[in-house]
Amino acid sequence: MESTFAEIIACEIGKCAFNVEGKCHTLAINVGDKEPRCDTFLSAIKKGGKPDLTACVGACTIARCRFNDSFECISNGISVKLIHGRAMCSTFHS
Repeated sequence: MESTFAEIIACEIGKCAFNVEGKCHTLAINVGDKEPRCDTFLSAIKKGGKPDLTACVGACTIARCRFNDSFECISNGISVKLIHGRAMCSTFHS
């Protein structure tokens, strides 16, 4: 069975260490806890990650999301936005 990962198609969290020009440049992010928050968000002045990587969703623990299948994101891609002061998956849909 071929495995595909949902790409992070856009990130509006400029303060995140992995965000360079609206793209997430870490291997993968995790979304979860009690809300669809980007658990990988790291507030830092210095940028990190790898410029040649485009992040994917590694795991999503928001079981009530319609794109969640056994804690894997099956969306074609997600966006991360600042919602109520938090880095959140704006693709979340229950």
